[in-house]
Amino acid sequence: MKFNPRLPKTCLHEDCQLFRQCLTRRYEMTYTVKQYGWIRDLPDHRDHLYAAPTTALAALPHMVDLRPHCPPVYDQGQLGSCTANGIAGAIQFDRMKQKLTPAFEPSRLFIYYNERVIEHTVDSDSGAMIRHGIKSVAEQGDCPEKEWPYDIEKFAVKPPAACYKDASVMFSK
Repeated sequence: MKFNPRLPKTCLHEDCQLFRQCLTRRYEMTYTVKQYGWIRDLPDHRDHLYAAPTTALAALPHMVDLRPHCPPVYDQGQLGSCTANGIAGAIQFDRMKQKLTPAFEPSRLFIYYNERVIEHTVDSDSGAMIRHGIKSVAEQGDCPEKEWPYDIEKFAVKPPAACYKDASVMFSK
């Protein structure tokens, strides 16, 4: 993305169409699809920057090793599904931290397919924006990896209806 300095730095419109037009004028979109690539999220007027209070930061230990509490690192193989892998790891870590049972390994391919549905790029291994992966999981949940395994040959295949049904059940727990 190249910044266009001719437009004002603050341009937040409530009307989404005006906001998109403003973004299009303000940024020259120069995305090129590259394998294994996370796609940078477009700016969104609903985004908020967070900075922890300095008193809270001062109370934290200098270092913490969370590896014993983390799920194993996923291997995305030759598929550009890094955002889906990261989201699945975060879901698994969160469930472990909350001591939710049963143990649950989210379907990375289910997440990857559905984030590309939002982006209208299902037929290509195009990578995805993490915002869309999170939105997908927030709206419909995720099915177990055993139900829709990570088979990179099926990246453009829509998961069966049973996966969506189970995703909504897991989401409600």
